[in-house]
Parts: sequence; structure tokens; C-alpha cells
Amino acid sequence: MFNTILMILVILLILLVMVLIAPISYRIKFNYSEVEKFYCIKLYFLGIKVYAIDSKSDKTDVDKSKDKVETQEKVEAKEELKKESKFSSFITFIRENNVTEYIGETWVLIRSILSQVLPKDYNINFKVGFEDPYYTGNLAALFYSLDGLIRKDRIQLDLFWHREVIAAQGYLYGRFMLAPICFYLLRFIQKTGLYIVLFKKLKGGSNNGYDRNRNGNNV
Repeated sequence: MFNTILMILVILLILLVMVLIAPISYRIKFNYSEVEKFYCIKLYFLGIKVYAIDSKSDKTDVDKSKDKVETQEKVEAKEELKKESKFSSFITFIRENNVTEYIGETWVLIRSILSQVLPKDYNINFKVGFEDPYYTGNLAALFYSLDGLIRKDRIQLDLFWHREVIAAQGYLYGRFMLAPICFYLLRFIQKTGLYIVLFKKLKGGSNNGYDRNRNGNNV
């Protein structure tokens, strides 16, 4: 019995290590225009497709039924309440903690994760135009001022000077490993002391639940 449990634990440990160190590839294709809106996202683990989402829609159908509208309004109302609750929690966190201490480490975390997940191969073509050529000219000046920061062979911009056009199409291919990302997250939590905040929050929630149960039993 002990040998069986030990064998299961070893197998689970090996699987966990494989998940952490094995490269995960992603492929993203998209096409956004007035004629067609399409995107496709695929994830591959050890060369096997493990996740895919594909959305293609030429038209958006609007259901005007009364029940549908009322249901949608209720859902939106609940979402608004959730957003207000999250915003209140965020404000409380800012008041109770010195947020300036987190800014530097947050930037390090974002930069570290981006270094892992940014695409290795990509090509994006933008088609943009405004009715007023003045705005199109400003966009052209901004784009060409970024020469050296972006690769013109990877990112192209087609300008339309006398009509409004917003379209984009292209692809992004890349790969990443979960182990470095988990390491960056743990380092961020350790350096910022967030683990203390999380522990207090979890402990407080457990105590509140215990108090509610105890009060309910005493009634």
C-alpha cells in the first residue's frame, strides 16, 4: 500500500515538473475589418494542441425580445455591483498599504513576464485612415518616429487619407514555460510582502465564517 502511494506521488511529481519546464507554444491569428472579424488562438503542449478558441462573425445579430433585454439588464446590474465591490477593495488596499513600495517590483514583474511570453515570430498589418487628413498625418508622423523601436518588416501601416478605415490582420507565434513565470510571481509576492496581506485576508475570512456559524448555533 505504501509503495503504491509513493509511486503515485512520484508520478504526480514528474507530471508537475513536466508541466513547469515543458515549453507551451501559442499561435494567434486575427483579421479585423468592416467585412470580416476573425481571431483564432491555439495552445500546444509538447506539440499537442490542448486549447483552441475560434471566433468568426460577419454580422452581429441583435435579439430584441423583451425577456432577453431584461435578463441582460439584470446581468449587467450584477456585474456593476461586482465592479463596485472590487473597486472598494482596491481603495481599501491602497489606504492600508504603502503602494509606492509595490510600483518598482510590479514593473520588474511585468518586464520579466513579458520577456517570457512575447512572440518570437509575428507579422501585423494595419490599415488606418481618417476623414480629416490632419489626423492621418499625425498618425504617420508617430509611426515613422518609432523607427528603430519597431521592425518595419514585421509591422506595416497602410494609410488612407480621405476616408475612415480601421483594420488589422496578422499572426503572432511564440512559446513560454510556466516555471520562470511562477518564479517571478513568487519573488514578487516575497519581496513585496503580499503573502502577509493574503494570509491575513484568508485568516480574517475564516474567522468571520467561524463567528457566523457560532452565532447561528447560539441563536
